Amino acid sequence: MFWRLTSGPPAMPVGHGEPTGTPPQTARGASLSRCVNSLAPVRAGLSSSMLPAAHTLASHAGMTTGRRCRRGPRPARRLLPLLLAIMLQSTAWAHVGADSADRPADGLPIPSLTHGQMAVIASNLGAIRALADRWQPTDPVMRRLQGYVSLQRFACLWGLMPGSVSDEDSPFNECAHAYLAGAQALLLHLQQMPGPNRSEADALVTRIERDMLENNTALVLCRFSGQGFNTGALIWPEWRGIPFHLPSLAMVLAPLLVGGVAVWVRLRTRPAATVS
Repeated sequence: MFWRLTSGPPAMPVGHGEPTGTPPQTARGASLSRCVNSLAPVRAGLSSSMLPAAHTLASHAGMTTGRRCRRGPRPARRLLPLLLAIMLQSTAWAHVGADSADRPADGLPIPSLTHGQMAVIASNLGAIRALADRWQPTDPVMRRLQGYVSLQRFACLWGLMPGSVSDEDSPFNECAHAYLAGAQALLLHLQQMPGPNRSEADALVTRIERDMLENNTALVLCRFSGQGFNTGALIWPEWRGIPFHLPSLAMVLAPLLVGGVAVWVRLRTRPAATVS
C-alpha cells in the first residue's frame, strides 16, 4: 500500500483553482529529455568504436563499391638476400675445406690416387662397395675403410656435383680424391683377406688394372695426385671456391631459382580473396 501511495502524482488541492508552478508531468518529461540528450555523445562514441576495423577502412579498401582486395605481387628481388646469405655461410665454412688433411688424425693412412685413376675407380665404385658388403668374415681395418668411404662420400655430396671427378679446378675434386682413394684401399685390402669371395676380389682388381692400362688418361696427374689421406680426417669441399666454378655454382643455385620461380608463379596465379 505504501509504494502505491508514494509512487503516484501528488493530489491537487480541491477548490483552489489552477495550480501554480510547473506541472509534475511536464517537469518529468523535461528531465528525461535532458538525460537522453546528455547520453547522445556517449552512444555515438560507443557505436563508432564497436564497428569492425574493416568498416572503418572502407574508404581505403573500396568495400562500398564491391571491389575485390588484391594482394600486391611480391617482387622477385626479395630472393636475393636469401641467396646472398647462403653464399656468406658457404664462405664461413671455408676453414674446414682443403686444410682438413693438415690436421693431426688418428686413423689408417690411405695411399694417394692419380687424377687419371679416379675415373676408373669411380666407374667401379658400386662393385667395390657391393663386394665389401657381402664379404665374410670382416676385420677392423675393413670396417674402418668402409665407414671412411661412406662418410667421405657424404661429405663430398655423394659425387653429384658436376666435374667433381674430372675437373681439377672443381671445389669438390679433393674430397672426391679422398673417397675414391679410400675405395681403392678397401679393394686392395679385400684382396688380401681370407674368405669365400676372394676370387671376386681378384677378378675385380684385374678388371680395374686392365681399364687403367687401356685408359690413356690413367697416368694424368693433378695437384691432389700425390696427396695421401687418413681415415681420421674428413676432407670437405672448398666452399669458398663455389662462386668461381660455374658448374658448381649453377648446381647450387638451380634448386633455389626453381623454387623461387615456383613460389612467384604460385602467388601470381592464386585467386584473390573477396571481402564482403
